[in-house]
Amino acid sequence: MYCRTCGKEVGKQAVVCVSCGCAPLAGNRFCPSCGAETNPSAVVCTKCGAGLTQATAAASGQPKTTGLAIASMVCSLIICCWPLTGIAAVICGHLAMAKINRGEAGGKTFATVGLVLGYIGIALGILSIILQLTGVVESPWMHMQQ
Repeated sequence: MYCRTCGKEVGKQAVVCVSCGCAPLAGNRFCPSCGAETNPSAVVCTKCGAGLTQATAAASGQPKTTGLAIASMVCSLIICCWPLTGIAAVICGHLAMAKINRGEAGGKTFATVGLVLGYIGIALGILSIILQLTGVVESPWMHMQQ
């Protein structure tokens, strides 16, 4: 791999280029695959054909949103259809937050929304069961049995 700022060869796992002191994928002057000089606005390297936009996206510093955070939010939004999805929303939300807090992924807003709505859904589900068992509210399934 080559540094996108100075064009010098760096290790695949390098965080900083020892020649220029920059993050290897942060620049836009050289191709990370072959080291050839590129147009800063180019999308592909004209020498080797390697994509240049993925390298700059990876260097932006923002981790990719974890699928667990998205799953947490989606489950929390479909609670009205099936209340047990609140449990899945909370589980996915906590797993996502663990990854996010370790710096392995992004998506904190999705995970937070999923957790909050998931807990609200679980609380409303428990409240509904209590109200039905005490007879304060009639169960919707009582009409189907008659």
